[in-house]
Amino acid sequence: PAQSEAEFELELTKDGNGVNITKYKGESPYVVIPSQIQGLPVVGISHIGFNDIKSVTIPRGVKTIGEKAFKGHTELTQVTLPEGLESIGRGAFVDCRNLESVKLPSTLKIIGAMAFSTEYADYTMSLASINLPEGLEFIGAQAFRKTALTSVSLPKSLNWLGSGAFEKCDNLSEINIPADLALHYYYGYEYKGYLNESEPFSNFFSGTKIKESVVLQKVLKDTKTVTYKSAGAYEAAARKYKEFYAW
Repeated sequence: PAQSEAEFELELTKDGNGVNITKYKGESPYVVIPSQIQGLPVVGISHIGFNDIKSVTIPRGVKTIGEKAFKGHTELTQVTLPEGLESIGRGAFVDCRNLESVKLPSTLKIIGAMAFSTEYADYTMSLASINLPEGLEFIGAQAFRKTALTSVSLPKSLNWLGSGAFEKCDNLSEINIPADLALHYYYGYEYKGYLNESEPFSNFFSGTKIKESVVLQKVLKDTKTVTYKSAGAYEAAARKYKEFYAW
């Protein structure tokens, strides 16, 4: 069962038709967020607080998980994300070091920079399994940096990939990139325009097994992308994803 309404702090959305969770005040480490609070639908998770949460179930109706919403919850091992979720903010699960797998909903369009990564150099995130659904449009810079992922398949729908999205993934041994993937390219804190047809995917993937594999090095070097030709399309994408692309 969901926690009681009294265990959450919240804020109204700008239109007043929903609420965002800003803090969980309860004591149970197993959190089930209610779908409604005070008669209004829960549509976003801005922040969950600093309790030692071990699992969280997010209800259908939530469309956004905010920046750093679950940052540093080192005991978190299980997250249930609902269909209908559209965006995961920058650093939403940064430094959740014991989170081993996440099933992303088919409705997800945006994964912000450093969303499942770590800020620390001395450990690797436990995340070993992730599905990137068809329909996903955006992956921010270093979104999966230093995770334990073993395989990655980019969806054909992807049109923006941040620098170092899968860097220092030392267990990564399988990479699937669709033919004719059209991408906008953003590197660090500076726009680079279009990812041109000679741009290697090694800018986005790195790790011990990649370094040791002639096959993977060839895949990352030889697989090329089709670029967007319209400056307007790039500028529109830059505006659309502005709050998600860099840490």
